[in-house]
Amino acid sequence: MDEVKLTRGKQVIPTYVPKKAHELPMFFENKPYQGASGRVYPIPYCDGISDEKTDVEYEVYTLENEYIKTQVVPALGGKILRGLDKVGGYDFLYYNEVVKPALVGLAGPWISGGIEFNWPQHHRPTTFMPLEAVEERNPDGSRTVWTGEVEPFDRMKAMAGITVDPGRSYIRAKVRIYNRTPFPQRFMWWANLAVPVNNNYRTVFPPDCEWVNDHDRRAVLEWPIAKGVYQTARPFDFGKGTNLSHYDAVRVPSSYLISQGQSDMDFVSGYDVGLGKGIATVANHHLAPGKKMWHWGIGDFGDMWCSNLTDKNGPYIELMTGVFTDNQPDFTWIAPYETKEFEQYWYPVREIGEIKNATIDAAVNVERRKDGLYLGFNVTGVFTGCTVVVTDGGKELLREKADLSPEQIYQKTIAADIADSDLCLLAHLGDFLGQLLAALLGRSREVQTDGLAVINGVDAHIAGQDGLADGAQQSAVPRGDGQGAGLADSHRSHLLDGRGRTIVIHGHLVQNAGVGTACAHGLQLALQMLDCALHLVFECLGVAAHCPCLLFVINSHQPRKGVWHILLSEAGQYAQPS
Repeated sequence: MDEVKLTRGKQVIPTYVPKKAHELPMFFENKPYQGASGRVYPIPYCDGISDEKTDVEYEVYTLENEYIKTQVVPALGGKILRGLDKVGGYDFLYYNEVVKPALVGLAGPWISGGIEFNWPQHHRPTTFMPLEAVEERNPDGSRTVWTGEVEPFDRMKAMAGITVDPGRSYIRAKVRIYNRTPFPQRFMWWANLAVPVNNNYRTVFPPDCEWVNDHDRRAVLEWPIAKGVYQTARPFDFGKGTNLSHYDAVRVPSSYLISQGQSDMDFVSGYDVGLGKGIATVANHHLAPGKKMWHWGIGDFGDMWCSNLTDKNGPYIELMTGVFTDNQPDFTWIAPYETKEFEQYWYPVREIGEIKNATIDAAVNVERRKDGLYLGFNVTGVFTGCTVVVTDGGKELLREKADLSPEQIYQKTIAADIADSDLCLLAHLGDFLGQLLAALLGRSREVQTDGLAVINGVDAHIAGQDGLADGAQQSAVPRGDGQGAGLADSHRSHLLDGRGRTIVIHGHLVQNAGVGTACAHGLQLALQMLDCALHLVFECLGVAAHCPCLLFVINSHQPRKGVWHILLSEAGQYAQPS
């Protein structure tokens, strides 16, 4: 495993320099902006951009390991400039090689590309202003670049720690928001991710998403096949059926957002079916319910904005994830002196097609093809001795071993008589022994509501379908709430909701106390309780409980509309930094 490298240096980027800001900031107290207040004071306001580009030297922080490379530019609002898949040779973030502002921002200049962290409103008021930056070397070998500010309006503080971990193919953002005032304050946080697109690009929303809406929920459409008129500020008639996931299907500037409760999954993805490459973005949907796609639209208007924002890097769309809010300009509250913390992840996917689910450890695609059932896995770390198991109604169709890493993709097509049902992945569950990614293949959302995944050491089942835990057996779930197989991380308050809905493993929850598992038998329950007790002991002794196994499950039963079990588990030791 290679060491994570962090370098700070000067990089020349051709720049269209904004004109000098007004000496006296304009007082637009009643001007609306992005559905919120457009007041700019005390930020200087600029209303002009140079027509000629100049070479400008920026301080750039570069983080990389053997799999990925990313760059952070504090002078440009702390933007993540680039995300490069070193294995696939692909920029999975939109890499704009020129700084070409347009007058989109609250204070004027705004640039496209990379990842922009929008707070305390959209777009970030200081998006084209410099932030402070500091480097951090972490005990686990990861390296972090922290950028942050005390925002100029309400004097709250926010920091984003852009991190690359050893042996991992993801970019991780550790975010802290602190209300340093004695008053309740409102804010939003959206990670504005730009991805490079062409007519082969697909927006991949979670398969449990059935409809999308505009800002303020002014208009609603079915997803992915839109029908009829989208009654937005720029209405458009999609006719009897248009696949909105296709880049070339969107003809006018449009936003498509997923409302909270419409998806119980943790990911948004984009995939270029021509190149066979794309991106997965992952965040705990209990904290980060917001999912959005923004598109400039195919046509003269979109082409104009493409030329306004870049010289040669072509079009892009935005795949955003919102924390604590699911719409724009919706805000959330932060109490006096309260600190909020959360994490967001981005990593490349390759060759497996449009994914159906993703965690921080892996992305999975399952789909029917002419020659059978296709399975594909991309993982974000080195996992040795994996076992792939596929069952159909209790009948085992496949069991085989595999060693997986970001360089080694698992793909398999099983010749099988597959029922005519929609694919839908649902639940994740993990304990310190491993991690489980579960999925349902069914025809409707009703199948998902009781899809609680369960590990019992060797086999995997779905609680609710197998009747293992329906919420009445709180004793079977450490820290459960009596409403379902729920559990909470005692250190980070990452809530697994415990109401018979999705169970999601987030961050390094598998290394923290409070992870329990619902079990069908007393002996299995005792063993799981013992596991948790031992983990608590290890944690108190300061011993890291690393994950020795990785599990992926896609599960259903023939009586429940015909689905298949798919299990990927790691029997060996998860590779850890030396």
